[in-house]
Amino acid sequence: MGDFNCDLKILAGMNLDFLNFMSSYDLYPVVTVPTRITEHSATLIDNIFVSSRQVATTCADVTVSPISDHLPVLARLGLHIKKQVVKRNIQIRDLKPANVKMFSEELGAVNWESIFRENNPSLAFEKFNTTLLGIYDSTCPLKSMKIRKKAARKPWIDDELLRMIDIRNALYTAHINEPNEFSSAQFKDQRNLVNSTRRKKMRNFYGEEFKKNASNPEATWIIINEVIRGSPAPQQYSLNAGSEIVRDLDKVCDLFAYHFSKIGETVQSEAAVNNELLIEESTFEDLRGQDFEMKLEPCDSVEIENIVFSIKSNSAGTDGLNLRTLKSVLPNILPVLVFLIKLSMAEGQFSCSLKMAKVIPLPKSGTLSDLSNWRPISILPIISKLYEKIVHKRLYEHLTNCGFLSETQFGFRKRHSTVHAPLNLIDKVNGALEKNYFCMTIFIDFKKAFDTVDFGILLDRLSKLGIRNKCLSWFES
Repeated sequence: MGDFNCDLKILAGMNLDFLNFMSSYDLYPVVTVPTRITEHSATLIDNIFVSSRQVATTCADVTVSPISDHLPVLARLGLHIKKQVVKRNIQIRDLKPANVKMFSEELGAVNWESIFRENNPSLAFEKFNTTLLGIYDSTCPLKSMKIRKKAARKPWIDDELLRMIDIRNALYTAHINEPNEFSSAQFKDQRNLVNSTRRKKMRNFYGEEFKKNASNPEATWIIINEVIRGSPAPQQYSLNAGSEIVRDLDKVCDLFAYHFSKIGETVQSEAAVNNELLIEESTFEDLRGQDFEMKLEPCDSVEIENIVFSIKSNSAGTDGLNLRTLKSVLPNILPVLVFLIKLSMAEGQFSCSLKMAKVIPLPKSGTLSDLSNWRPISILPIISKLYEKIVHKRLYEHLTNCGFLSETQFGFRKRHSTVHAPLNLIDKVNGALEKNYFCMTIFIDFKKAFDTVDFGILLDRLSKLGIRNKCLSWFES
């Protein structure tokens, strides 16, 4: 099928030669009406060819569209193809206000005394988590929702623009039915008006988006990529697994899980680094004998409440509990959370349930069938983030008070920014140039830096920085 540029309404010369050539391969045209109509001509130059066996069962037609000056051609083949059934249902939580209220009330009626008497942090949390999720499942059950596949309208396409598009389409249809200079001019004027209005509305929309996200670089880059590349179309996962292409969703998930869990070991083995040598020859100052051991000070209800309301992400982990729901039920479980986190820090244990993450693969660049072009995003349970932020606060205070953080550590610190790094470099370069020195800079990018962290080396470093005994056991756990 296509634009063959041979008018099959005039069967003579090269047009007839073309038709004879196609029929020699048992291919025959099914479109019989003009496909390009102007003020002065009507030609049949776009067609669909089928084999002689399919001519009798093929229905062809021409439709009207202002997309091009060639009319779209279509054909329905009488083929017997087994229709593939696609599942379009997903499971979501029924978080209606009434259900969340019932969830909170039932949690308020629970007697937590058996947990308060527990001395094992892991067992205590498992009891709490089992009760919490049991009530959550009964009061806010999962429900099946059908996905309706519908093309999303661009946000700048409003009712005014849609009315203009309808007028353009009507003028185009009138011009095709009765082609003349007047109908052609009317259609072109309306088409140009639609295009200019659409561009103006799109420009205004993105201008407002840039203004709203002026202080958010990440959101700004997302908008820039959307403008340059367009919104990414949904794609079906297919991964290259050696000699075969895997498309089955369960197998794709297994491949991602295996790849993400082994990538650190793979990169380390390629680098052939002797970790024992690194520990022995390290110039990292051993401060074990000095008295600045980190203490995991107990938390209280006020600190936990402040942390909960400071978290921004509402994403739910493997337990399905999101931040908004946790805020609603927090007053009824706050005493238990205080006890559990205190017990965890005092005994140096972190429950296995809190380490279960929902891993979402996100594409980076390059061929999407290549596993190395994907990166994982891990979403931990929301309660796990409370433990993490409480301990992070104490660790950060310890490292800051003891002066262990370098002055040039600009990332992940309060009152510091990654912008300070290039400013610091520029300052050093300018200072060197003023003294007529030569300047040389080496930039190093570590491949899979976090995935290849050796836990043995990390724990050794922590112990040298005063993180010892139960505190070190907590990180090890």
